This record gives sequence, C-alpha cells and structure tokens, in this order.
Amino acid sequence: MSDLQSAFIIIYLAGVVGTGLAGDKRTIGSVGAATLAFFTTPLVASVLILAWPSRKEAEAYYKAKSEEAKAKIKS
Repeated sequence: MSDLQSAFIIIYLAGVVGTGLAGDKRTIGSVGAATLAFFTTPLVASVLILAWPSRKEAEAYYKAKSEEAKAKIKS
C-alpha cells in the first residue's frame, strides 16, 4: 500500500511543479501557481491559471492604457 501512496505523492508533486512552470508564463508567477496547485489540486489550478493573462497580454493592455491616458492629457 505504501508503494501506491508514494506513487500518488510523486505524481501530485510533479503536477504542482508543472503547474508552477506554467504559471511562470502568466502574471500569477511560478510561486503563486505552485501554491495554488498545492492547496487545491494541480488539475484545478491549471484550469484557474488560464484565467490569469499572459505576460505579453498584460504588457499590451497596460501599454494601450498608457497611450490612451497620454492622448487624453494632450487633448
């Protein structure tokens, strides 16, 4: 029975690490994603991570907002 438990723990921790690596490409970051995966499950956390924008999406959004604000100031 302990072999099955050990395998489950190894698979669970691999899922936490994998979710952390996926979160590194998002604005949540790797530590936040790994923490989320550890306290929920890696499967649930991987779905929740999709709600966070990627770093490129966030950069484009804030750049557009900055340009919009500059245009309002000039008018």
